[in-house]
Amino acid sequence: MAKIVARNASLYLYDASGVCRSVSGLTSSITLSLSSEATEVTGFGNSARERVVDGIKDWEMSMDGFYSQTACETGCLLNLLFAAGGATLFKLGPAGSTSTSPMYSASGTLTTYDINEVAEDAAKISFTLVGRSGSLTRAATFA
Repeated sequence: MAKIVARNASLYLYDASGVCRSVSGLTSSITLSLSSEATEVTGFGNSARERVVDGIKDWEMSMDGFYSQTACETGCLLNLLFAAGGATLFKLGPAGSTSTSPMYSASGTLTTYDINEVAEDAAKISFTLVGRSGSLTRAATFA
């Protein structure tokens, strides 16, 4: 089984004007969670639960990193996305962004955006994207 080193992960967000921007350099943690409903269809008289498979699929991606106010870096980009309604596209390469790396992509909505500052520590930022429309796709190569 091929293993990857997490430090190679790459994350790109599209800004409000449609430009694809890397936020990998300030990112310290990315979590992509996928879920699928198992709708219960148990009727009266059934002695065991029955569920329909292949229910509604959903995803959520959260990121933690370091705050930067420099133009077009994470803090500025998220603030602009939030002000514009939060809609964005993203590309995530868990193994990097080379042409041999797999890529996840989707249309998402920015639902949370936190800035955390503690004395004598780096200013941190976190955000969460949830599925907006369409579905999460996985490509065999990063494009």
